[in-house]
Amino acid sequence: MKIIISHDVDHYSWSDHLLKDLFIPKFIVRNNIHFLKGKISAAEYFGRYATMLNNRQHRLTELTKFNNRHNIPATFFIGMRNALNLSYNYKNAGRIVEIIKQGSPDAEIGVHGIAYNNMEQMKEEYERMKKLIGSSLNGIRMHYLRNDAGTLGFLNEIGYRYDSTTYDLKNPYKVGNLVEFPASIMDVSVIGTRSFDQIKDLTLQHLETAKENKLDFFTVIFHDVYFDDVFKNSKNWYIWLIEYLKSQNFEFTNFENAIASCS
Repeated sequence: MKIIISHDVDHYSWSDHLLKDLFIPKFIVRNNIHFLKGKISAAEYFGRYATMLNNRQHRLTELTKFNNRHNIPATFFIGMRNALNLSYNYKNAGRIVEIIKQGSPDAEIGVHGIAYNNMEQMKEEYERMKKLIGSSLNGIRMHYLRNDAGTLGFLNEIGYRYDSTTYDLKNPYKVGNLVEFPASIMDVSVIGTRSFDQIKDLTLQHLETAKENKLDFFTVIFHDVYFDDVFKNSKNWYIWLIEYLKSQNFEFTNFENAIASCS
């Protein structure tokens, strides 16, 4: 079983959310509740507010450095349209690409799709990303993993070579020429308000089930914004997971290299 590491880039700066969505007030409410219930420390609580002062919400620089140290061929999915608290504009999307390429020149970049059931809007996102990266575009993952019965067919028709939107412990499968790589585990699903020991146990259960199901690929989703000490469990989970997988001699690959074995 090979490991595919992927990162959804949902945020760039705090100011992107001003007058566009309710992310900041919801963030404040959630942060207060978690602190009052003892789910996060005082350092995390106040540290999260402190991150607003420099207006940098992403943690792409830190994450690419970590991945490089561990030789992780990660894939980054970047938004080309706004919705559901993904509110950075096209100019900032370009800056995101630059930051990733500066930190990891060979990183694979795909679309973090918003439109999932509107062919014209899906085509527009595809063309906008092709123009932005100036090279071939192969992959996509929908924001919030949204999809319906027609989504994969549309993506195949547009010309994507792979998608990773469905969430299941299943092997990749083809829809026309498109290869669907189901996401196997996602940070926000496994972490929640669990203790770190509970998080590790649940992760190991996912890995064991994947091996029992004889998966060829195990796809991980980790959001870059959580690679920060103010999200202690999230950052520590990702570091622990990479180190654990390496200690067990798992091989890491990316979607583009994995496609060849699915033809």
